[in-house]
Amino acid sequence: MSVFVTTSRFVEKPKRYMRHCVIPFDTATDDTQDLIAAAVSAVEQLYRAGYEYKKSGVMLGELVLRDQVQGGLFDAKDRDRSRRLMETIDQINRTRSVGIQWAAEGLEKPWQTRFRRKTPCYTTSWTDLPQIR
Repeated sequence: MSVFVTTSRFVEKPKRYMRHCVIPFDTATDDTQDLIAAAVSAVEQLYRAGYEYKKSGVMLGELVLRDQVQGGLFDAKDRDRSRRLMETIDQINRTRSVGIQWAAEGLEKPWQTRFRRKTPCYTTSWTDLPQIR
């Protein structure tokens, strides 16, 4: 997992800040709890007060299929129990309009994504196809 934070590249030098860190996993995982814990730990390392951050992100690499995961010799986590928990949460979220959320997502989300410059989906949405009159 790679996590990054950055301010605007157009900000003057003392207020410019760009950092990233890579978090390796001993055993490949698709467990949301493991991924959130790693991302939060990385953000705690990267965050510096006093900067106006413009962008942050999490990238996952070296992905493997679940049935091809190489187990770790010293891995003490109960992977089967974790897999069952993740499947149960996914099932609940598929069947309910209000699903289970992780506390790390926050209870209130005062921010909204802006879609002012979103390009139309010509290839995937009938409503976005241009019409000729």
